[in-house]
Amino acid sequence: MPRVRKQVRKLEEARRAKLGLPPPVQPVVTPHVETSRKRKAAEESNIGVTKVVPKKAAIVIHGGSFAGSSSGGVTYTSSSGTVPKLSRSASEQKIELTEFDNNIIFDDKTNVLINMECLSNLVSVLQCNDCQGALKVQAFDRNKGIAVGLRLICSKCPAVLNTVLSSPQSRQKNVELNERTASAFMAMGLGCAAAETYAMHMNTPALQKKAFIRNCKHVASKMRKTTEACLVKARQTVRSVHIKRNPLLVKQEILDISVSFDGSWQKRGHRSLYGFAAVIEAETGLVIDYVTLSKFCIQCAIMHSQVNDKEQFRIWHDTHKDKCDINYDVNSPSGNMEVEAATRLWLR
Repeated sequence: MPRVRKQVRKLEEARRAKLGLPPPVQPVVTPHVETSRKRKAAEESNIGVTKVVPKKAAIVIHGGSFAGSSSGGVTYTSSSGTVPKLSRSASEQKIELTEFDNNIIFDDKTNVLINMECLSNLVSVLQCNDCQGALKVQAFDRNKGIAVGLRLICSKCPAVLNTVLSSPQSRQKNVELNERTASAFMAMGLGCAAAETYAMHMNTPALQKKAFIRNCKHVASKMRKTTEACLVKARQTVRSVHIKRNPLLVKQEILDISVSFDGSWQKRGHRSLYGFAAVIEAETGLVIDYVTLSKFCIQCAIMHSQVNDKEQFRIWHDTHKDKCDINYDVNSPSGNMEVEAATRLWLR
């Protein structure tokens, strides 16, 4: 990654030189030996000195002062009062380039864990219209996984004022809390057993195994769509950046760009069952293509344990091979996954 940043820095300097712009200001790092009296004198002379930073070093620049921002960048205050931002993190630059919604899978709504007794105490100040009795909230099973039905009832009379589900539902009747739970345990690399253990300790309803698998499939489908949308947006951004720099490229369908390539594995020691590789555009730092390789399929493993007849397994695998997760030779070493990934990406 430092090599990519160095290349991006060189490209930025070349771009500034081509447009006749001055090179970016490079702060001078000096040992931090300023006393309080010297610091006060420096401030009066408009020479900014930062606070103590790691390794007891301070950044000193004539004609202004540096200050760290909460977002990780450095802001320079000049004597004229202007506050240009000199450096930004790679994440800030990518977000500014793409302006892509990070919360694409679910709606931007907050979920909270609340005890039913606390919820009933919250509404106990309300009174029933018929008997003036205090209201309370009652939970009941709706066969919706983690989500439960909630009734607003009277503590004296059998009146039921309202009934709702504790989680929003989509048009396809998918419960949001169930999908979020499946997504969380997928992200942690855990399965249904871990979700049941969590529900047991939290004293909340749990997802059944079939419901957990079904919601995992829904989340995986949404993630694939989101990934494709991110790739399309990244490629459009890369193209617009190059065309903005050289308007003559607008008519070219294929652009010649500089990229870097890197691969990784799920585990160390080149014994991993999964591998991943990505192509990163050098100037923007955006991923424009990727591929994942797998030597394992859970459905094949289950069928292997249940079926002893090789011919019967072959017949089943003929119907399953279009959905099989294995896309890399199981007999090949995992260390060759990176080479195979590069071959597949550049042959697309």
